[in-house]
Amino acid sequence: MRVSILVLAIACGARTDLEVERSPLVDAAVDAALDAPGFDARPDPPDCGDSVPVGQVRASVDAIHARVAIGDDDNLYTARRVDDAWLAVSLDPCLEERWATPVALGDRTPRGMDVSVADDGTVWLIGQSGLDQWAFSSDGDPRPGLIPMGERRRDTWIGLGANGPIYSVFLTTEEKWLVVTDGDRFEDLRLPTPSSFVWDGECAVFADAPTCWNIGFRFDPLDRAWLEGRPRLIDGTLRNIVPPAFDGRRMWSIEYGISTYELVAVDVRDGDRVIREPLMRTSSGQTELLLGSPVIAEDGSVILYRHGSGVPGALEKRSSSGELEWTASAPRVRRGTPAGGAIFSNEALHLVGRGGLVYLAVGASVYALELRDGSLVWRIDGLTDLNESAINLHRNGDLYVLDRGETLHAIVTASAGLAPSPWPIPGGNARLSLSR
Repeated sequence: MRVSILVLAIACGARTDLEVERSPLVDAAVDAALDAPGFDARPDPPDCGDSVPVGQVRASVDAIHARVAIGDDDNLYTARRVDDAWLAVSLDPCLEERWATPVALGDRTPRGMDVSVADDGTVWLIGQSGLDQWAFSSDGDPRPGLIPMGERRRDTWIGLGANGPIYSVFLTTEEKWLVVTDGDRFEDLRLPTPSSFVWDGECAVFADAPTCWNIGFRFDPLDRAWLEGRPRLIDGTLRNIVPPAFDGRRMWSIEYGISTYELVAVDVRDGDRVIREPLMRTSSGQTELLLGSPVIAEDGSVILYRHGSGVPGALEKRSSSGELEWTASAPRVRRGTPAGGAIFSNEALHLVGRGGLVYLAVGASVYALELRDGSLVWRIDGLTDLNESAINLHRNGDLYVLDRGETLHAIVTASAGLAPSPWPIPGGNARLSLSR
């Protein structure tokens, strides 16, 4: 039997006006998380004051404007916008500020920031307009960014390699280059484009090689592995995709046009489209559209979110061969703008945690669901618009959820961090490095 209780978390600025719906499965979920592989590596819960039960808010902080990346040092890294200035920001697990360092902007102000942490602990901020990059130490000291690129404009952010960012730039519409950084040096490779049709949000570093939806590369020496040069049309328009996920051999994404949406898997070795499954067909194009990028569970299954005109919002679990296993209803919040309330987002809506749980933030609610069958474990209602919720999961068990009101919440879960799968979260890992 489900019961609704008022959140009682009061430590570290915790919210007290939210309602939580729990089921008897919560105790079983906690036990499963405790028994999950790697639980011994889980740090103690943060000491933020009073103990907070699973499924409740531990703390909240305002004025956060980027999805948090979690470093191997267990601290959080994000960004804050103040008028036309940006700050790189670090928080501790209790959401107390560690430092805030101004970003040295040029002649333009990015409309948004993506934050990633490299293997060596360097914190990278990537501007969403123009794709400028800034680097900081884990203590907040500015570091040299990429070497000057002359008149080359940064075009497509790919991810963080072992030694720094990998991205593409172009000189003209007929010349694109892959740029791989290595300390103060970089290596570039001309791409046979424009026919590769590579856009921002379509790439990552899969199996230690930069791979995009239509083109793959290899290192040693740096070379092209494959190219899908034919433009795919869906509903009479060039296809769109959401940021892909990687299962160790294939990358998965939702490929869509105006009304047709398909789940597609691409073999990263040769670019073959090995799986194509119908996902949904909307009744009024892309109005009311909201898509959540696929993530990969430990058992190889694919978890995604979809909502469209005539198609109620739901989380779906698909097998490793693309067959539907379950759906869990989860409505979005309707907006007045853009027209029809369509939302085009590359943010994270859901992720997979240890202990067989999936966490979803959408509409005005945060859900914990059983991976096995999609049954509800607990739910928090009453949060501000989470349609583009930027979420991450700490190995101490706290789920960090950024709402559209620019408030970051820390919610206690039963999972000892992300599931040990190749791609349990959009971004690939808690550091959001877009690499695996």
